[in-house]
Amino acid sequence: MGWYGVTIFLSAFLLFQVQPLMAKFILPWFGGGAGIWTACMVFFQCTLLVGYAYAHLLSNSLPLKRQALIHIIVLCLSIVLLPITPEASWKPADANSPTLDILLLLLVNVGVPFAVLSATVPLLSRWFSLSHPQRSPYRLYALSNTGSLLALLSYPFIIEPNLGLTTQAMNWSLAYGVFVLLCCWCAFRISTIKQAVVLNELVQGNDNQSADKAARSGEVDRAPGRIDTVLWLALSTTASVMLLASTHRISHDVAVIPLMWIAPLALYLLSFILCFDHSWWYKRWLFVPLLVISAFLVVSSMHWTKLLQIEGKIIAYLVLLFAVCMVCHGELVRIKPGARFLTRFYLVVAIGGALGGILVAVIAPLVLDDFWEYQFGLIGACLLAMLCVYLDRKRQPRQTSKRAVVATRITWGVSTILLVILAVGLTGTMRRDLRKYTEMSRNFYDVVRIKEGNILRIMVSGRVEHGTQFIKPALRRIATSYYGHESGIGIAIQEARRLRLLDSSSADSGLRIGGIGLGTGTMAALTEPGDEIRFYEINPDVYRLADKYFSYMDDTKADIEVVFGDARLSLEREVLNGELQKFDVLAVDAFTSDAVPLHLLTREAMELYYQHLEPNGLLAIHVSNNYVNLSAVVRGLANETGRHAVRIYTPRSARSGTDYAFWVIVARNRSFVESELVQASITPWTEHESLPIVWTDDYASLWQAVVAEKDHSDSRWVSAPNGGMFVIDEAGLLSYSAYLRLLEICRLLYHQTGGSRALMVVTSNKMPEQDGRDLSFDEYSQQLYKEYKLNVPGEVEGIMILFSVAHGKASIRFDNFWPDSLNKQIHHQFSEAIKGGASSKNLSKHLVPGVEDIDRLVRQTYKPENK
Repeated sequence: MGWYGVTIFLSAFLLFQVQPLMAKFILPWFGGGAGIWTACMVFFQCTLLVGYAYAHLLSNSLPLKRQALIHIIVLCLSIVLLPITPEASWKPADANSPTLDILLLLLVNVGVPFAVLSATVPLLSRWFSLSHPQRSPYRLYALSNTGSLLALLSYPFIIEPNLGLTTQAMNWSLAYGVFVLLCCWCAFRISTIKQAVVLNELVQGNDNQSADKAARSGEVDRAPGRIDTVLWLALSTTASVMLLASTHRISHDVAVIPLMWIAPLALYLLSFILCFDHSWWYKRWLFVPLLVISAFLVVSSMHWTKLLQIEGKIIAYLVLLFAVCMVCHGELVRIKPGARFLTRFYLVVAIGGALGGILVAVIAPLVLDDFWEYQFGLIGACLLAMLCVYLDRKRQPRQTSKRAVVATRITWGVSTILLVILAVGLTGTMRRDLRKYTEMSRNFYDVVRIKEGNILRIMVSGRVEHGTQFIKPALRRIATSYYGHESGIGIAIQEARRLRLLDSSSADSGLRIGGIGLGTGTMAALTEPGDEIRFYEINPDVYRLADKYFSYMDDTKADIEVVFGDARLSLEREVLNGELQKFDVLAVDAFTSDAVPLHLLTREAMELYYQHLEPNGLLAIHVSNNYVNLSAVVRGLANETGRHAVRIYTPRSARSGTDYAFWVIVARNRSFVESELVQASITPWTEHESLPIVWTDDYASLWQAVVAEKDHSDSRWVSAPNGGMFVIDEAGLLSYSAYLRLLEICRLLYHQTGGSRALMVVTSNKMPEQDGRDLSFDEYSQQLYKEYKLNVPGEVEGIMILFSVAHGKASIRFDNFWPDSLNKQIHHQFSEAIKGGASSKNLSKHLVPGVEDIDRLVRQTYKPENK
């Protein structure tokens, strides 16, 4: 088995090394989305089928000498196509047919070598069964899966972190050359050994009885029936569907990286290894219940979304996938044929794998509005498990004792009930989604959903909101979600406007703003007349739904332009055409769910952005992510070119409709960093954080950013009263401009006094209750003052201004921190501020200057040495 084993192991290793290598190579060219890996998997499964078909036809239609000669010729021709690195000319010109473009690219660059590698296992296994008729060729199949598993596990932890893509491709090509030499040697040996002469006659069918005996390896060499062949196809298709559907769900929510592809594929292969190694690995009594239990856990987490955190969901998905694969492949081994029908068996299994890929990558996006192939695949797996048990009992009739009959009926009854419950649960989640969302649209890039709330209309991609808008016409021009005026991008645009006013040559012109990622078009709400904003959007459905359900682009008086296609490729083409955009601000926010398109955060990408910026232009990158420290990456890339990187965190605000957001702003102009507004808003870098990370197109390991230590304080506002949201306008008494100005005053005070002075403005329209009774105004004021921790001895001395519509009263509250004369001045300024009444118009008009005066008085009490 030596030469055969080494060759098969190496072929399997190379087969599963080239998959993540090529997928990562082309990720930047097609937007970096989860659909790219799915398209790649379809290609690899279809090419695997071609390889198996080639092996089947070759080994069943020609004498051994001719088989060996033809295969040697094919091996030598495949060498000519090396190296496998695709040329830049393969970059797509548009985003209209990405799946077809990916399949064609892979076909030309790696199709022949991959098909040759795919043919190795069935072809050499067949040759081995002929030259060693007393030994089982299925152990070689398990050996090939071991090589595949080692290839997958080594890629994200050894290959990817230590080698650039170009080096990986060259090393793979060299290893492929070694494989060709080994495979040619095996072909030469099978064509020359004496035993091959006899076996050659057997292959031609001159002595069927002898052939059966020569090919037998311990299995009963019966001819497979139609039911067997259908089951081979159904089981392999179901396992393939669940593999791709599980991978898409996981990578869509975390990151489109080899690690997220490899974990499901490794479990898929592990099930192959165990099931084909020995029959005792697969126990129905263990894996069928595991399938049912894990299925119920996953279905429950789909229905009750807060049941499991994302880490728990990923583990549940992987456990369920492993259980499904063990059941499918275990049942597959139970009905596998003898060695004489080996290549037919491999061929049908390969057809099933390719069919599963086509169903998920091609058919599902056309007929399903959401990623429901996962639910259908799971129901199919459960039905197949029941069917296999039923057919197995028919094949092997036993003594039908009364106890056995009762046990069988109970088992089938319980199984049927569980399956019905599971099916109802799965279809229930699908019906819930149909009711929950106004519209859903699916294509190669993603599923985009529109949700109608009571206050906000929301665009959802994966698990993440990609933009919101107030439903009330009077509020719909407010910038919400991650793009509020106090957010990183909001501050960047404000400061760019200030810097432009300082430049006399361009003071009268508007800003030119670029946005990578359209979302709902919310950034348009930050513009003013005379501005120009140019969006880059790869998903045409995002633009269609943003234009249909959100009015940001219609409401703005700025000039709007939308460029379709991958942003980076579009920007590269503009450079080549001499069309530098000269942006004052360029915002990068093209992340789908929590997935990270690495190609937008590399050294080469940053250099491209700088080319399109004005000399004093600002680059704003949205780095909010639950799992990856992207701020360390942006910081590293900025430091490398001597630019300044500051990060700005904003908490959630119900008043403004904004969400938690972390932005990193990169600037060359130091006056941006030193401005009061920026200094009051930034979260400084700390010493204990990880060193900056630099990614390049050739080398980018997401694992670096996963393990990179974060500043767990998130922002200076975490420890501030109410998380830094010093203005709470529940009653809606303030104009939006007044709200923003008051928030700026309060934040600057807190920042510039080192957190020792705080000022809050609160409006309330509901009658407060406690223990079933209404609270008086004084009780309510005291409760809020304590809740917001505005009097912490030795830390914070704070003031709270409260307007309660329910009580019809207003007050200013603070403890006796300061001299009586100062306290009287503060009360006087407050009285002046509210004498115009509490209507929205009058309150906004008088309150802002009143708070400005109170701010000046409070600052008199602060000296740096006090803190």
